[in-house]
Amino acid sequence: MQDLIDLGVQTLVVPRNLPIGCLPTYLTLYHGSAKVELENTTGCLVHLNKIAEYHNELLQMALNQIRELNPDVNVIYANYYNVAMQF
Repeated sequence: MQDLIDLGVQTLVVPRNLPIGCLPTYLTLYHGSAKVELENTTGCLVHLNKIAEYHNELLQMALNQIRELNPDVNVIYANYYNVAMQF
């Protein structure tokens, strides 16, 4: 990302990871497994969504560092995760 900033990019949009525990591929793969916990409200795989949430926390920390180092650059964090969970 710093390479893009060094090239003169002034605005960056960085998408948050989607709730991968809700993807049909993983739901099909883990369907019927006794070891899998599903979220009560969504039916999504808890462990995979926790991984996505952890990734997103680390991403926000990294973006905050980039903002501090490059105060003139507009870094936008696109929160697809919460929007996708509404569906």
